[in-house]
Amino acid sequence: KKEQQPLPLLVVSSLWEGRKSAAGLTDTISIVSAVTECVTFLMLRRPKKDSPATALSAQSWRSCGQLFLETLSYYLVETSNVGYHGPAALAVEELCATLSRDLRKLDVASSSSNDSTDDDRGIAVIKSWLWGTEGLQNTLSLEKDTISEQQQSSIIGKWDTLLRKLLSSSLSSSSSSKQPSSHLIPSCKTLFHTIVKRNKLVDEGSFLLSILRFCGVATIFSNIGEEEGGLSAATGGEGESSSSIERFCVNDLLRWILIHATSSSSSLISSTSSAIVKTDFEIFKLCLESLPSLTRQKQIWETVLRELINAYCDYTTLAVGLTTLAGSKRQNNADNNNASGADLVRCEVLDTFSIDTANHIMGEFRRSHDILHHHEPEAEDYPVGGTKRRRGNLSLFLKTCVGIAKDCPSSGPLVSTSVIQHWIHLCCEQQSNVDYLLLEDESGSNVLLKTLLDLASSNKSVISHDETVKLLYESWLEGGTTWNECAVVPFFGVTETNVNTTTLREQVVSIASSTLCNDIQSEPPANDHALLELLCQAWAKRAARLMLIASPEAKNNSSLLDVVGLSNLQLWNEATVQSDDDGGGKNEKSEFLFLCLMYLLHSIDTEEHRRDILFKNCSGAELLFVHIQTTCISMSNNSPLLESFEGRTARNRQLLETLGGRDGLLSLTSSESLLEDCAMHNIDLLSSLMKDASGNSMMTRRVLTSLSFLMSLLFPSAYNQDTTSENKDVSDGDDDVITAADVKEGDSLWYEKGEERTRVKATVVKIHRDDFPNLYFTIKEEEGSSDTNNNNGERQTVASRLKRYPKSNDGIMRKKELLLPDVRGDVAQRDRVGRYMVDKLIKPFLSQLRFDDDATRVKNEVAAECMNIVISQCGLVSLGLGSVRYDIFQAVSSMERDLCDALSTSEPSSLAKCVPLLRCLSLAMGYGVYTIPSQDNVSVVKMDPSGSVGKLLELYENLSWVEAQTTDPTEAFHSSVLMWLAAAASAIKDGETFQRTSAMMHTLSDIVLLQNSSDLAINSFCAMNAARSLQVASDRCMDYSSVDNEDEKSVLSKLTGCFVHLSLDESSSGLWIEAFSSLLQHNHRKSPVMLLPAANSFSNELCDCLFDPVKRWCAFQMLHLFAKDSQPLQSPGDDDDVIIPSETEQQLLVWKETMDEEEGIELEEDVSVAASWLPERIMSLLQNVGNNGATISAHSDDPDPQEVRGMGNLLAWIASLDILDVAGSVDMRNRSHISSFIQKTNALGWIMNLALQEADLDNLRRNENIFACIDFSDGKKKDDTDFLIQKVATLAVFRTVESLPTLVKTWYNDDCPRFLRQRLSVFVENVVAPATLQRELVRIKEATSFGEMTVSGSCVSRELVATYQQDECQLSVMIRMPSTFPLRNVEVDCQKTMGIAENRWRRWALQIMLMLNNQDGSVLDALLLWKQNVDKEFEGVEPCPVCYSVLCIKTHRMPNLECKTCHNRFHTSCLYKWFQSSGKSQCVICQQPWSGHRV
Repeated sequence: KKEQQPLPLLVVSSLWEGRKSAAGLTDTISIVSAVTECVTFLMLRRPKKDSPATALSAQSWRSCGQLFLETLSYYLVETSNVGYHGPAALAVEELCATLSRDLRKLDVASSSSNDSTDDDRGIAVIKSWLWGTEGLQNTLSLEKDTISEQQQSSIIGKWDTLLRKLLSSSLSSSSSSKQPSSHLIPSCKTLFHTIVKRNKLVDEGSFLLSILRFCGVATIFSNIGEEEGGLSAATGGEGESSSSIERFCVNDLLRWILIHATSSSSSLISSTSSAIVKTDFEIFKLCLESLPSLTRQKQIWETVLRELINAYCDYTTLAVGLTTLAGSKRQNNADNNNASGADLVRCEVLDTFSIDTANHIMGEFRRSHDILHHHEPEAEDYPVGGTKRRRGNLSLFLKTCVGIAKDCPSSGPLVSTSVIQHWIHLCCEQQSNVDYLLLEDESGSNVLLKTLLDLASSNKSVISHDETVKLLYESWLEGGTTWNECAVVPFFGVTETNVNTTTLREQVVSIASSTLCNDIQSEPPANDHALLELLCQAWAKRAARLMLIASPEAKNNSSLLDVVGLSNLQLWNEATVQSDDDGGGKNEKSEFLFLCLMYLLHSIDTEEHRRDILFKNCSGAELLFVHIQTTCISMSNNSPLLESFEGRTARNRQLLETLGGRDGLLSLTSSESLLEDCAMHNIDLLSSLMKDASGNSMMTRRVLTSLSFLMSLLFPSAYNQDTTSENKDVSDGDDDVITAADVKEGDSLWYEKGEERTRVKATVVKIHRDDFPNLYFTIKEEEGSSDTNNNNGERQTVASRLKRYPKSNDGIMRKKELLLPDVRGDVAQRDRVGRYMVDKLIKPFLSQLRFDDDATRVKNEVAAECMNIVISQCGLVSLGLGSVRYDIFQAVSSMERDLCDALSTSEPSSLAKCVPLLRCLSLAMGYGVYTIPSQDNVSVVKMDPSGSVGKLLELYENLSWVEAQTTDPTEAFHSSVLMWLAAAASAIKDGETFQRTSAMMHTLSDIVLLQNSSDLAINSFCAMNAARSLQVASDRCMDYSSVDNEDEKSVLSKLTGCFVHLSLDESSSGLWIEAFSSLLQHNHRKSPVMLLPAANSFSNELCDCLFDPVKRWCAFQMLHLFAKDSQPLQSPGDDDDVIIPSETEQQLLVWKETMDEEEGIELEEDVSVAASWLPERIMSLLQNVGNNGATISAHSDDPDPQEVRGMGNLLAWIASLDILDVAGSVDMRNRSHISSFIQKTNALGWIMNLALQEADLDNLRRNENIFACIDFSDGKKKDDTDFLIQKVATLAVFRTVESLPTLVKTWYNDDCPRFLRQRLSVFVENVVAPATLQRELVRIKEATSFGEMTVSGSCVSRELVATYQQDECQLSVMIRMPSTFPLRNVEVDCQKTMGIAENRWRRWALQIMLMLNNQDGSVLDALLLWKQNVDKEFEGVEPCPVCYSVLCIKTHRMPNLECKTCHNRFHTSCLYKWFQSSGKSQCVICQQPWSGHRV
């Protein structure tokens, strides 16, 4: 057959067959492209008339056309797997270009052959076949059984590319050939309808769009017979075509859009999904453009839009559709000439939906940001009035609606003006509703407002000037990114300087300023501090935003505080008065103003800018600052004596810190007079209040406190502080001494150098422990103090040469040395301010004291406290007649004379007159109720209070008067006496006066410290201050020793009773506890024995206080002192005299039910010994936690009851261990008895579980002092960073392992949770074992009961060796401590013992191991017991056959049960343990039934 073909066709056919032998895919595609060109050339070539051989038969032309279709089929199917890059891809692209070009040529040639009857070209012969159902339509058919779905997709994609090429070439060709011919249309039309009928649109939308663009919409839908899949019948004509198009849009195309939108909205819409949806709308746009009537187009569009909205189509899809349709080309329609795409899109449906959307999003926004109203939570996917939330990019939709989206055509908004007006009304609705207060919109979630602001900045004609002001104001209210990005930058940026912008700025600032002023003057919410905080934060953020946009003129010419409304003096004054009227506490109005100011200042970056806001360009800034300071003072009518100055001025110090502190205020321009001017204004304000007959007493005291605070800023220090402060540099005796255990590496101490013992500053470089316990140290002297011959100033020394302070008073108690005013203060300024205060506040009220009414007494007390300010803060810097010092001295002397006169008689009326005199004198001499207390005033003024003190001593030594006062006390008088003693005690110099004063304190405590007194808290606080001052005065009494002062002990006991019984509220607990703690610290440091009677008397109540967070620190310190006392609570002559608590006695009966008689007797002895040492509450706690984990007490009102109970349990446990150690040191048998009781209660396991769960064992620093959390020796109360449950729990673990090693080992092996074992083992090895060994070595070195036995040991080798000479035998024992003792047993070796039988020294080794491994004994106890056993054996006493020891390890008794058969003697406890373990009651030696007797 091939030989019969014409030569050209034969050549082309051979070339086509040769593609199979090509070297690669690229060559194959190139061959196919060549075949396409050749075949096209043959079909388009006209045969030569003189060469008939060139003419082909119809069959040959058909073969030629078949070759063309095969190359087309190869491109459509075979090239689908070719990638997008590389030579093959380029070849495919070239093949596509060839096919599109040749198809175009063949199509044109087929059309021209219709007009010519003599066309003899091949295309004319086969055109019907080529373009018909057997040709091209068959090649493009998707319904053939031999085509897979993948091949169908390939055909669609490749044909889409060809159509784009053909369309591109049509648009670029001449105008005469721009319309496609009819030969390709049938195939495209068939393919279009086939795809639509398949209803599997995924990526075919682009292909359908290409067909519509190539063929035209009307062409595709013309002359359609009845079809399935949504295409309706048409019989021809333009009307039928339009109807088909409309049905296609509202049926098939709408369904496609919904399907694609649903699949894309299930997650964040990708660019691919968005492109698919855009293609759907492009098809929709072409269909609408093909309709002749704009009215009909709008109807179809509204129908589709309505269906999309009802189906909850996402916002992104709607935005894409609007953008696509709005970009339609302008066209002439029958009912609207030159209509644009925007005209098509604008419709009532879109307007209604836009309004509904705005209502929904604004309602949702206000619900989520409204502070003042609470709303029920709504479903996650809700719409307005529906059950589902619409997803998608809402911002894009809104911007598209107003025509400012990125891809939206510039044809104006797509919604009507009424819609935009409605949006503006919705956004600005808050402005007319005072009940709304929204949270800061940090994330910019109000997309509607952002859209409107963007519209206002981009299209000035759509939104008016007034509307823009409203929107900017609303943005200012909401803040966040909307304000910063959409308002500040476009409208108030530095580049925006035109007149319109300036007007906008002025109007917005004016409205916003008015709003802030109204808000700051409104009443804040009552009894809701959380809401108050939110309101203040919102106000401050708005104020900061307003300051940001305030015009430069406003910043330069007036204070920014004027703009926000905080410069109103009346506002601050009214808040202060309202606070005083409400009782003086933290009133909501004053708290509101303070928080607003603080949040506003904190929103400003730099302290300098904050100070400028308060003081720069602000007229009357000093007076305003005084009023602010006054409002910040926290006052209370409840127990003012129990409120500290620091507590009252806490907010003032916060404000000062925010402004950069005192140094920050001094850095201001002309700052030298700023603080003085403030002080002068404060003095004037206080003077006017005191002169006002109807003045507010609380307001007066508030201003007084403010004055004292300002004076502390103006004059930081008038005199050297008391040497009890942290910065003291003169030693007072014992507290200068340093023990070796106190020294830590890195400590900065004072080294006594040379024979003259000159003190030089030195740093501890290293601690040497190679001669433990004799520690020595390497120190390095500071530069300038070291010897030139010494290497780098380093030397070695011992603890006795190291001191805490640079100066010593050679053992004489210190005397306070008052120096001249601090050189930092200006003497003239001090005198000027002091004189002004004397003239304005002191002389007018204290020159002639009158006590007519309460108001007068208040003014006198305020004047007296002003005297304290002048003395202690300004300083008496001038001398001579008429000086401040002279006037102060005269006033004080006059008051004391009046007091002495009043005390001359003990009449009740005279006592009433003494009360204000005593109070005024106390306040003037530094008692400090509303001012800073001072202990130096008596010495500074050089006042001698001996007259008044002597009168008081005589009065309280009058027994009949004291007895009358005890029956009917005048409490106001006695509390005033205590105040005066607290202030005047510093003048006591001789021991006799001190002893009389101590006796008077004892009498006063008996009178005023009554448990049923309503003023017990105040009276006890005054008593503590007086007692503390007397204790300090005792240091100055050269001829007095405070040892064993019964009066002082009695006072301390009564104060301790007040401590354990008082229920202190939050406002008064701090100062009271601080005073009590100070009293404890002084006695703990000077004479702890003074506190022992109090601790013993209230041991049980102190245990209860461990569960009160306010009291537990002081309670534990007293229990610690109680535990260190070597005397038991009960010291009976025999066991029957010990009183066992009833709860413990009941528990004892339960325990004895399962015991033999002898065991019960032994347990009774254990309980009796424990009861003689342990307080009842601790015994109850041990029983309760061992049974069910209960505690002594539980405070449900505490913020964290679990932490409170846990801390209380741990502290009580540590106290019980301290008692155990002390009892064991008195008699080693006590340790065995008490540990047996603890073991019986099962308390150890519960405590260890609690402690290990709370302890921070993994983060201990090297050489960290575990006891630091409870250490009282440094004279400081531990703060929240030390006294934490984590650190206390760590100490509890340490002390438990140290004091109860055997019980801990048993618990560790049997009951310790596995997840805690490793932590505990590491902690014991690294911390407990080394410390235990060091403690044992120290105890052994200090022991005096070894006699001829010598003991030595080493911390490095962990070995101890004891040598004992008995008769002619040398006994030697070596104890080896494992690294994890007591979790592992000790090893005992007696092999070096000479002259002793092996069985005997093995018994001795077993005795020591039993003592250390099974009886919670110390190494010292074990060695002493071993020595006693050796002595007894050498005396001929036989050991117990069970324990191989003469003395019982627990009771230290000799064997006292004798077998009647073999006459061997046993310890009672050993024999009954043998009975229990063996399960039979037979003698250990003879195995006969036991019938022994006690000997």
